Amino acid sequence: MGDRRLITVFGATGAQGGGLARSILEDRDGPFTVRAVTRDPGSKAAQALAAVLEADAWARDVAETMLAETAVAGA
Repeated sequence: MGDRRLITVFGATGAQGGGLARSILEDRDGPFTVRAVTRDPGSKAAQALAAVLEADAWARDVAETMLAETAVAGA
């Protein structure tokens, strides 16, 4: 699908966010792709998400408004 819509998932390596991110990404023919936001992109969970499922992994402190605005730009 050429025009996949972007969903930004905060906490993408946690229990809820990780499940959501994996579910979206596993549907390779679905209408969505994921921008995964995590505190530690060097963690094993973040690396697995980025490499295996081809997610766009970001490390951000979500308390900083400008960073959060950047993370959701285009989503």
